[in-house]
Amino acid sequence: MSDGQIRQSERRQEILPALRLVQDLDSAAPGLTLEGELDLIASDVIQQRLRELGNANARVVVDLSGITFIDCSGLRALVQALQTIEAGNSRLQLNPECSAPLRRLVELIHSAGLADRLPGLDRFFPLNRMTNRTTP
Repeated sequence: MSDGQIRQSERRQEILPALRLVQDLDSAAPGLTLEGELDLIASDVIQQRLRELGNANARVVVDLSGITFIDCSGLRALVQALQTIEAGNSRLQLNPECSAPLRRLVELIHSAGLADRLPGLDRFFPLNRMTNRTTP
């Protein structure tokens, strides 16, 4: 099996109407990759998957570079799930690449003076790091 191929047992995929979740189950640092739209419809599933990973692993990697759309409910669910992981015994690692829609939403929340309404936002998505990231 080449490096580019992945055994079926190593990945668990779940497809929601507009979001694909790829859960890496067998690596040293299991993680979750999100691709597509993160909104109210997907928020419960995201929280559940991240909570499961955090409960079962010492380190969790989350890749948000594939998000093409995110609304406030999606961001709230994401931040709450990340807080849950960190509150447990897991160490959280966010992919340093950030999608343009996520970056834009964080910038809008800050420019509107609403960041304090979403506790944890600055912990995971500090504005100074969001604006310096380069993702198409």
